[in-house]
Amino acid sequence: MRFFSNFYLQQGLYAVGHALSVLLGLSPFDIWPCAFSAVFFLLAAAHQLVSREKKLWHLIYSWAVFSLALTCITFPWIITTLHRYTGEQVLTSGLLSLGYAAISQIKISAVFLAVKYLFREGFLMNGLPVAAVIALADALTPEVFPWAWGNALSGQPYFRQLAAVGSVYLVSFACGVGGYIVVLLKMRYFDAFVMAGNKNLFTSVGLFLIMGVSGAALYYQSPPDARNIKNISVLIIQTNIGAAADNRRTDVAFATDAINRLVNQSAEGLILHDDTDIIIWPEASMPFHSTEKQGESAALYSVTFDAMLDYIKGKSYRSIIYHDMIKRSDKLYSRLAVRGSSAQYLKRRLVPWGEYLPFEEKFPSLRKIFLNAGQFAAGPAANEIDISYGSAETDAIKIKPLICYEALYPNDSRISAAELIINLSSDAWFGDGLEGGQHSGAAMLRAVENGVPMVRAAMSGITSAVDFRGDTIGRKSEQGRVENIFIRLPLERRQTLFQKWGLTPFYIFMAFVLLPLVLYWFRSFRTRENK
Repeated sequence: MRFFSNFYLQQGLYAVGHALSVLLGLSPFDIWPCAFSAVFFLLAAAHQLVSREKKLWHLIYSWAVFSLALTCITFPWIITTLHRYTGEQVLTSGLLSLGYAAISQIKISAVFLAVKYLFREGFLMNGLPVAAVIALADALTPEVFPWAWGNALSGQPYFRQLAAVGSVYLVSFACGVGGYIVVLLKMRYFDAFVMAGNKNLFTSVGLFLIMGVSGAALYYQSPPDARNIKNISVLIIQTNIGAAADNRRTDVAFATDAINRLVNQSAEGLILHDDTDIIIWPEASMPFHSTEKQGESAALYSVTFDAMLDYIKGKSYRSIIYHDMIKRSDKLYSRLAVRGSSAQYLKRRLVPWGEYLPFEEKFPSLRKIFLNAGQFAAGPAANEIDISYGSAETDAIKIKPLICYEALYPNDSRISAAELIINLSSDAWFGDGLEGGQHSGAAMLRAVENGVPMVRAAMSGITSAVDFRGDTIGRKSEQGRVENIFIRLPLERRQTLFQKWGLTPFYIFMAFVLLPLVLYWFRSFRTRENK
């Protein structure tokens, strides 16, 4: 058994258990109890760091194996994506993946540092503050492709309603409390279990039940204006033309295929669903082109793309939401636009390497290394836009537009007066991998946070719509498939604390949870000073 008592092996096994638990907790698996086992493995590793007085390099090792396990097991598509973005250079993309694993999973080390230096041996008796640290690590540490422990619990319909109060990060806190309960139960049945442990178990179980009941109450809450709910019908064209690598910019066959799919699928969808109100073409359905002829955009202008939009618009009398590129003041932008309206939105949060090259302004030579990195500029402050819908175009709706992975950031997605969130995405880089499900499942929480429905239109999938509870409306598409998705969407909505006050309620609650421990530290410090 010495083999299994080895610190390095134990941490490696905990890291694999954590990564597998997160993977199975996220979409498309949605095995939500795995969220608690993920936190259990995290806290078990943290316990090893404090119980044996390990040095700093042991903490660095633990952080490294947890980061690598998450990147390679839970999010393997990141490695593939970076490989493509860096121009298919294996060594460069491999080093970049290692750098990503180290930097983007910094929140793992934040939890380990807090447990080791703030809680030490007594951290198992301070479970709620530890759960708060886990939630705060989710909220405060920067990430390139953000994920949260709370996402692994979002498959549970009651607990995900907590996002309406404190965003996905409050769901992470519930995840932390549940994982801490698993730790205490493990102590109860396999190790010495002291009265303090019993007390913390009862407190934690009580809070856990309160959060679950509160989530259930929110789940069954009806909108205040339930009798006057508008309904719209949305037709989404998922063309699945594949990854639009830069070398396809002048590929005539690729462009022809993209155009034909958009025209044919739109016509077919309208024949089958003549009560369509809005047609949506996802991000990059017609890549590299603009529908704006004037100014610098004239160089990107595609008369075929522009005429195709006019043709579908003229035949259907429906507004078409689409994605294209425009160029202004020598800057290239990713745009959501509406045919039949002057409304538009310029993407604000860009994907590193995919849409811009970090540090290129200071180090232009980086472009020689990262050949396929994008060259987009970030748009101005976020806005909500009004679009008309229906064949008569007499009705209007205010939407919150989000492009691609902007829908992974709660603050970016917070609405003002919007009745609907529309997220255009591509996800074509990932083939039939797990990313489409993970991206779709994480984005769904933006609807819960804001209390409005959300439509996610992905060029290669997963395309879906959810109501303000996060429940799927209609049919989800498959990833990597050619499909038309038709959804009749009731515009039910509710007021949420997150929509009104953002992350403020979350931080107030975390401060309340941490306050007893802070007061204890303060008294201990004063006592030592007086001596």
